[in-house]
Amino acid sequence: MINTKIIGRNKILINLEAFKNITLAIVLIITAVCISFKNYLLFHTLIEIASVTSAFIISIIAINTYKISYNSYFTFLGVAFAFVGGFNLLHALAYKGMGIFQDGTSNLATQLWIITKFIESTSILVSFNLLEKKLKEKTILLIYFIVSVLLLMSIFSWGVFPVCYIESSGLTVFKKISEYIIVGILILSILTLIKKNKMFHRSVYIYMIFSLVTMIISEISFTLYLNVFRISNMVGHILHAVSFYLMYKAISGTSLQRPYNLLFYELTQANNELKLKAQELEKSNEKLKAEIRERKITENKLIASEKRYKNLVETLPDAIFVHVDGKIILVNDEAKKLLGAPDSNNIIGKMISDFVHKDYHELLYNRLDKLKEDSSTVPIVEEKFVKFNGQTVDVEITSTSSVRRGKNVVVSVVRDITERRLLNEAIEYDKLKGEFFANISHEFRTPLNVIYATLQFMELYVAQNASGKIRETLEKNAKAIKQNCYRLIRLLGNLLDITKMDSGFFKLRLNNHNIVNVVEEITLSVAQYIETKRVKLIFDTNVEEKTMACDAEKMERIMLNLLSNAVKFTNPGDEILVSVEDRGESIIISVKDTGIGIPKHKLEFIFDRLRQVDKSLTRNNEGSGIGLSIVKALVNMHDGEITVSSEYGKGSEFKMEFPVRIFTAKNDTLEVAVDSNSIDQLSVEFSDIYFDN
Repeated sequence: MINTKIIGRNKILINLEAFKNITLAIVLIITAVCISFKNYLLFHTLIEIASVTSAFIISIIAINTYKISYNSYFTFLGVAFAFVGGFNLLHALAYKGMGIFQDGTSNLATQLWIITKFIESTSILVSFNLLEKKLKEKTILLIYFIVSVLLLMSIFSWGVFPVCYIESSGLTVFKKISEYIIVGILILSILTLIKKNKMFHRSVYIYMIFSLVTMIISEISFTLYLNVFRISNMVGHILHAVSFYLMYKAISGTSLQRPYNLLFYELTQANNELKLKAQELEKSNEKLKAEIRERKITENKLIASEKRYKNLVETLPDAIFVHVDGKIILVNDEAKKLLGAPDSNNIIGKMISDFVHKDYHELLYNRLDKLKEDSSTVPIVEEKFVKFNGQTVDVEITSTSSVRRGKNVVVSVVRDITERRLLNEAIEYDKLKGEFFANISHEFRTPLNVIYATLQFMELYVAQNASGKIRETLEKNAKAIKQNCYRLIRLLGNLLDITKMDSGFFKLRLNNHNIVNVVEEITLSVAQYIETKRVKLIFDTNVEEKTMACDAEKMERIMLNLLSNAVKFTNPGDEILVSVEDRGESIIISVKDTGIGIPKHKLEFIFDRLRQVDKSLTRNNEGSGIGLSIVKALVNMHDGEITVSSEYGKGSEFKMEFPVRIFTAKNDTLEVAVDSNSIDQLSVEFSDIYFDN
């Protein structure tokens, strides 16, 4: 209750003091304005004396705090305001009408004024950046002395300082630009002060902000007058004095009236931090006692953890080598298997370099040095390890390190990549093989087209000019050549398709078709060929129409390939049955024959590339062994499945099941019209079959 009353009384006293100060300031300003109208020279002299006095008081107080200050802010500001006050005094003495200097114009006073304001604004900006730095007092003093001497000589000795005021026209461009530059520097000072506001006491911060704002308004006023005795000049001088007073209140008032709340209350902050440190130290002491009691428990847990770590290492699928300074101290069972060691003791105690191929020793040592320096993880690299029997094994290895009991412990994880490398080599070989097939196919097409075109011309010539046995012989030879051209065309087409399939460029042209009609037309188109071999061809279906999305051209190719295979392995009197069965959501297409059949042990690779059931030199038909592999690929691309069942000596059946899907919109892939001049697909697909003449 008593504290509340005391606080209330203090607030009343503070408010009364503030009221007195504001009233006094208003009275002084009104008095100054009245004096300016009566005698402007007297007004100017009094204002400048007040400003100079404030500057010197600020300087004295700031310099005397040098020994107790943690930074150079006070010292720098003290030296700066000493020189600011000096130049301000020279400005007052040089003012027009004082008669102290021989120059009777207002230019000299204006030049000294510009110098004063440049030093003042620049010093304030620089001082805010010295809040956390310490400079020698003599260094600061020497810098300001040299700068001041040079500036004075530029006016009084050399006469190089720009003219600031012309009696006939008023302020020069240089003077106005200088004032705006000074305003810019003061704005930067305000921004810097706002950024570092936490380093100032609140009252100091407020006084400084108001002081800098007043300076800015004052400088703007000094850019507006044409005559040094005008009102804008008077307002600028009054605001100039007010800004010095506010700066005085921020520094000298704070230092003298509130010694326990200095401009930077670093001591208070240090004391608070010290108390916090003391509290933390007390808590640390309490924790230390508990930690000592728990140390044994922790050691026991560590032993158990190491045991679990060893168990974990043993369960990992990769080889683990733990080594210190290159010497192996722990391995798991996979490491024994990798090196072919009979026991872990054959590995432990040896250097890791003993098992790394000599070609990789430099890489090993560089990685170990990096782990020793950084205690980090090195990336995965491929190396060769040497087994106990002297054989080398391809591995990839990564390592990580940590400091344990003052030693750099490295854990290396090693993986056998022999199988992966062989797989990559196989993939690369397969890729090269595909590229070879593609190149050889393209190389063969040009001469083959020439041969085929020449053959057509020859057939035309024979038909028109030859007769008798000569014509019969030529036609027989032309037929043999044409059939072998078809065979080459088929082989090249298959090779190109395989290459496209492997590279992912083989695409279907799907559209809605009546699949029953498609299969029936294909079957009927080969009837003439099959009849020449005296084989019966039957087509059967349990549905007349079934629309589904498919590539009709690829379906034709599938059916022709299966039918040609059926013809190859049937004898006169056998039959081939093509059937279509509707199962609602799927359709079954079957090609069944009563031919020689396929041996049971060869069914498993019937769809493999370049594999043939009949490889005998006496076989009646030719083939590359890739037709059925393409058939399977085309069926799979339709999301279908193909299976084969056969009994040797009784015949075979190829059964395909396709999902029934309908396109509701036109497919993006355009249909390609069949060229009337293109080689007959039927002749191409049946080119491997030798028909009787």
